Amino acid sequence: APPPAPAAVQRATLHVTSYQVYSGAGTLSVFRLDPGRVLGAAEAALPAAADVISGAHAFDADIGTHADVVYADAFDGSAWTDVATAKPAVVGALRVDRHENYASVAAASTELAFAPVDAHAGDALRVRWRDGSNYGGSISYYFADGADGGGGGTEPTDAYFRYYVRLADDWYQHIDGGKMPGFAATYNTCGWGGRRADPAKCWSARGHYAVSIDDADNPLRGATPFGSYIYHKDQASQYGDSQTWTGAGRMPTKNEWMCVEQRVRLNDVGAANGFIEAWLDERLAFRRENITFRTADAVKIERVWLNWYHGGTAATDHDSHLFIDALVVATSRIGCRRDA
Repeated sequence: APPPAPAAVQRATLHVTSYQVYSGAGTLSVFRLDPGRVLGAAEAALPAAADVISGAHAFDADIGTHADVVYADAFDGSAWTDVATAKPAVVGALRVDRHENYASVAAASTELAFAPVDAHAGDALRVRWRDGSNYGGSISYYFADGADGGGGGTEPTDAYFRYYVRLADDWYQHIDGGKMPGFAATYNTCGWGGRRADPAKCWSARGHYAVSIDDADNPLRGATPFGSYIYHKDQASQYGDSQTWTGAGRMPTKNEWMCVEQRVRLNDVGAANGFIEAWLDERLAFRRENITFRTADAVKIERVWLNWYHGGTAATDHDSHLFIDALVVATSRIGCRRDA
């Protein structure tokens, strides 16, 4: 006869004994594993074309005219060609810093094994980390107008942005991880660089990358995990909380384009109901709920922060590059480029 079905576990006790201590007093610790939330079928499914903005714009054609799109940039043309030498403060509506690390790359280029996003894509933007430096780049889209450029609108409490990233042929991170694009409301006050988030004033939720996987026996060898780096009310230390995106079943690898989309919905003041979502190639890779970003209505989503930074404090020990393209900022789900 088959064994009886197991009963639900009501209580369990774990006894742990140290049988030998080699040097002085020891500390024995037990940690609870949080495996994350299992995605439901609806969450794991790819979106239908009718449910995303890109579904109405074949290969992003005229996507900037969609009612829910507040900014779009394909990084094409002369506006970005001379950004390293002309050092404009604003390109389009984007505030640009670290000009020396950018270059426009033509669709026909094969530099660093470059290839365009698809047959319909044009130029892309190259970002560089110099050997011995921490800085890659910093480009910001501010939702409201300001001296540093901006979108001319109002700061939202719920927003999406999507971009494509291609880690170049020389990409290999073995010293430390770093920062990647995300959302922020730092207001030049706090919420980055070891300045703790103050929910009455600031927060941030940039992306991050970890060291490249180099274990010969790991099936993900060569991949670079992406994640979120979050400054919020309940962060564990003066630095942000790092969490890796693992739900999509894939991670970025060099010489391949990946479609990255992120969403931040701020909490209602007085409630811990904010959340972050991230998708890789339209597959939900991450969702963190119950976040308190703010305790004041004046704190909203200030900007999309395209930030690239190595570390921490340790600098990179070689030149590293990546390419970005097809940036879209919107108030609803964007989706990846597709043939509509």
